[in-house]
Amino acid sequence: MTDDKEGTGSAKPVQTFDAANFRVKFSEILRFLEANFPSTECPQCHQDEGWNIDISDSDAGENGDEFLQPYRMAHAEAAKHFKVTFMMSCVECGSIRELLAERVLNWLRENPVDTE
Repeated sequence: MTDDKEGTGSAKPVQTFDAANFRVKFSEILRFLEANFPSTECPQCHQDEGWNIDISDSDAGENGDEFLQPYRMAHAEAAKHFKVTFMMSCVECGSIRELLAERVLNWLRENPVDTE
């Protein structure tokens, strides 16, 4: 599907959101965070009480097998283009940190789990 409302003749593909394209396990986001964030301290309240990470399937079974809830963040109201993020909130003050799903997925592909 393309969009050419301006009549420029250069139609851009319209993005569609499919959560299945952004499946990241809880255990994988922990690996990403440990490798990329030197501190777990909240940048707003400076406490280190932990973070809540939104997951999409609470009945996954074993801890670490749950998948994160991806969020579609549109660039503007009624936008056809968007970023997908994973969200976490500080246990102490409730401030929210969003991580770009594409960045997390790319890092996971570039840094596979060593199975040996």
